[in-house]
Amino acid sequence: MGVNMQDYIQTSHSGNTFEKVCGRGFWKRILKSYVPDETTDEALQLETSQAILLYGPFGAGKTTLLYAQAGEMISAGYQYLEVDLRDIPDGRMPELCEEILEYCAKGPCYLYLDHIEALSDCMPLWELSAQAAEDKNCLTMVATAEEARTLNPVIRKLFQTYYVGLPDASDRRSYLDEMLQSRFEHPSLQGMNLLVDGTEGFNYLEMDALINQIKLQIKYRIQNHEITVEQAVNIMDRDILEEVLAMKKPEERKNDGAGISDANIAALMQMVASAKAAPPVEEPEEKIERAPRDLLEDLDPEAVFDQGLYF
Repeated sequence: MGVNMQDYIQTSHSGNTFEKVCGRGFWKRILKSYVPDETTDEALQLETSQAILLYGPFGAGKTTLLYAQAGEMISAGYQYLEVDLRDIPDGRMPELCEEILEYCAKGPCYLYLDHIEALSDCMPLWELSAQAAEDKNCLTMVATAEEARTLNPVIRKLFQTYYVGLPDASDRRSYLDEMLQSRFEHPSLQGMNLLVDGTEGFNYLEMDALINQIKLQIKYRIQNHEITVEQAVNIMDRDILEEVLAMKKPEERKNDGAGISDANIAALMQMVASAKAAPPVEEPEEKIERAPRDLLEDLDPEAVFDQGLYF
């Protein structure tokens, strides 16, 4: 019995968009600029098929960003196609590309290729890109934790390549503030500065684990009657933060048995929410911004792009 290549193409998506993504403001603006809608400048419309690769360290948010971008493209009328290239049988890549082109013939597609480093024969993908470019209706996105220079040269020629690094101080502040504000009072400046400085070199998964450790410390203090539920809404207690930051990085502690269950976190969040609701977030003043992709021109090329691989 032959292999049905459609079985290797995932077409379902949660529908989550950038609204569900905390932090990562710069890359959200860049990736959202590829989404066509009635307010998008004509210069930013997807007029030709494009292939874009995000690479960088594990936990930098690449897959999260692309998944949210896919939700935006689906809302704009694109079909969602996801392929894990590790699953494709040897020699069957040409057939898979033919299946993808059949989807593209029905309308514009958002194609997410997972684990591009697993692709040994890149020529079918090259031919797919050429045909999609002729049809002008496919946005192909890839994220990998591999060094771009180690990828197949065909991939490096085919994809426009961007480096997504670990969150800097500004993005860590934005992410932590957004994550904490959703459940607690607005953090104090002193406490937030301590958190931002103490999380240098953390990825987003490690910051999530850190926040869970803070919640764990608060839960213990409530249970031991050291603080009340009402006091727990102010989580920026310096002693708590210093105690948590003095631990090893959360990623290094993942097998130590430390942590708090989802059920316990949910119980704590319910207690805190019932004590005091978070204050409303003030809307920033409206200001005119440059086109998101134009912002790339202002950045230090060595800090954003791998000059040897950016085409």
